[in-house]
Amino acid sequence: MKVVKIGILVALAMLAMTSIVASQAPPGVPPVTSIDLSTDRVVISTTGIAQLTAQIQSDQLNDRLITFEIVSNAQRADLGTTPDEPEGDSVSDRTNASGVATAYLFAVSEGNVTVQACWYGETTVCSNTITILIVSTPYGVSLSTADPVKDALTGQSVQFSIQVLNTGLYADNFSITVNAPGVVTQLDKQYIELNSGQEGTVLLTAYSNQPGNYTITVTATSVDHPEATDTLTLYLNVREPIHNVILTPDQQIIEVDPNENAIFSITITNAGEVTETFALSLTHDPNVTASLSTNSVTLNPNESQVVQLTAHAFLPATYPITVTATSANTENSTTVYLTVRTVYSFTLSVLPKDITVLVNDTATFTITITNTGNVPDSYTIASDAGQLSTSIISLGVGESETIYLNFSSSTSGQYIITINVTSVGSGSSVSDTVNVTVISSPGTLPGAENPPTDTDNDGLYEDVDGDGMLTFEDVKLFFTDWMMDLIPSQYTQFFDFDGDNLLSFDDVKELFFEWLLS
Repeated sequence: MKVVKIGILVALAMLAMTSIVASQAPPGVPPVTSIDLSTDRVVISTTGIAQLTAQIQSDQLNDRLITFEIVSNAQRADLGTTPDEPEGDSVSDRTNASGVATAYLFAVSEGNVTVQACWYGETTVCSNTITILIVSTPYGVSLSTADPVKDALTGQSVQFSIQVLNTGLYADNFSITVNAPGVVTQLDKQYIELNSGQEGTVLLTAYSNQPGNYTITVTATSVDHPEATDTLTLYLNVREPIHNVILTPDQQIIEVDPNENAIFSITITNAGEVTETFALSLTHDPNVTASLSTNSVTLNPNESQVVQLTAHAFLPATYPITVTATSANTENSTTVYLTVRTVYSFTLSVLPKDITVLVNDTATFTITITNTGNVPDSYTIASDAGQLSTSIISLGVGESETIYLNFSSSTSGQYIITINVTSVGSGSSVSDTVNVTVISSPGTLPGAENPPTDTDNDGLYEDVDGDGMLTFEDVKLFFTDWMMDLIPSQYTQFFDFDGDNLLSFDDVKELFFEWLLS
């Protein structure tokens, strides 16, 4: 008996060696480079058969031994080389002249079976794998998705991609329904027609306006065979969005002269998760004038926009300016600083520039000093002739003050007087000059041969032509010189017969009446 068993083992070993040798390529035979495995059915019944076809690529196509193997769930099916009967978990077939080998898969029980075809030569080359579904009923459907859980913000829609597989043996039409309490849903199709083993895609869009964790049930049911149905559970987790805005200035501090514009660039960034409109506002000292290039911005999440802030002030100080961005959901701000430099400045005005007076009479000049700087200051005033009403004054910002310079001389002639004003704060000085003409009497007028005389010693020169008498000739000459504008302005006081400090026709009339009554 032991001898018989040993003989059987030897025979089995020799058979295995023969199989291995037979599967190997003889020396010099070109190798198989690739194998493409296909099948006529991807869904079969528990009593069904599927044909497997292996197509090789090689320089020599025919008579190559191809092994078909069940690589997973072998207990659900067997393989055979003919459609007549199963042989086991693997079978081999030689390729024909077209490089094609054939095998058959025989169903045993329900489930998925994965098969592969390989060539075992000097190197091993295997095909793609094919999964065949074995079902016990002629109609069936299966739902699946790669991503059953979605996270979303309130009001934000998400999309589930649902794969619908016809697991039946025949073409069928399936209705798709959704049950999702608290969730708004929409299907891109409510019916889908599929051949046996065909897979299609249905898109489900869903959103909720309230935060929470929601369960969505999707059901596919055969229209004509309602016993063929499947359900898929999806999950939608909804939360409130994050709201945030960030303001970033390009410069924190800008220093300028009085009333010079400082320009800050403020970057407004939506750091939240939804599109929002932000109203922009400013807070600053009332001595500051400031404006923004826009009063609102609408930004998508992570989007930024640069806004220009323009500001100026006159008084010296460092002024904080706060820019605030406000939406319906959030608010944030940033503060920049405007520094205005201290500036000492003033103006000097002296009027009139020229005065003509008689000997020992007083010429009076008006001196006006204005503080045009941005700080209070004191000023010293000096002149090289005459008498000042004061020699020092103090002025606030923008203030003015008038003082007087009086000058008289007992000697006729031309006098130039220089007035000098010095800022105590800065030490800077400004000067101006005036002219004083001192005369003892007016000179000869155009059309006369002698200087005029004062016939009644009242300070007015009625004898215009200088002949020593008041006559109608004096009236005519005065009228002619006045009409021709030939009387120098510095002589006004000598011929101001009506006392209004002007030379006019009224002066001519007054002289005429004086002659008439003389």
